[in-house]
Amino acid sequence: MTAQDERAGSASPGRDQQPGGWTMPGAGPGGPPPNRPPYPATSRPPHGAHQPVHGYPPARPPLTPAARMAVPGPAPAHRQPLLQQRPQYREPYPVRMQAVTIGAGCAALWYLLCGLMASGARSYAWWTIAGGLTAWLVAIGLARTGDRGVAVGVAAVSSVAGAIVGILVTIRWIGGTWILW
Repeated sequence: MTAQDERAGSASPGRDQQPGGWTMPGAGPGGPPPNRPPYPATSRPPHGAHQPVHGYPPARPPLTPAARMAVPGPAPAHRQPLLQQRPQYREPYPVRMQAVTIGAGCAALWYLLCGLMASGARSYAWWTIAGGLTAWLVAIGLARTGDRGVAVGVAAVSSVAGAIVGILVTIRWIGGTWILW
């Protein structure tokens, strides 16, 4: 207690006593004198020394072995939470299999038309690349503003068509002809 507290007659906790009734380590009978800081002002406290952080309440003292072994019982009836159903999060615009199939069919028809316009391997590769870029732009537009299921179907078939062109170009390249230039 400070001199003002003694004059006022209030019994506030001392400098080393924390508001839970426990005292800081080293503040007992053999602790530092009341008018000196617990550590020298120029050095840091030793590692692991307990000092409360400004703005946060001090940590609780460690539990006793008996308290650590105690198993808490069930919560009282008035404190048990009511059984609530879990929230159901639904997709606002779900992707349906029918829409994916329609998108895949339309994209397959698109690539068939692009392939029919080709006269050889080189023109087939270029027509498929051009058709793929167009199909991807349509898929992006559908995904943003239209039906995402159709966009998934278009994107899936576009990927397969791109893979077929990649295999064709690779086979011709291994044979010694680069057909894209």
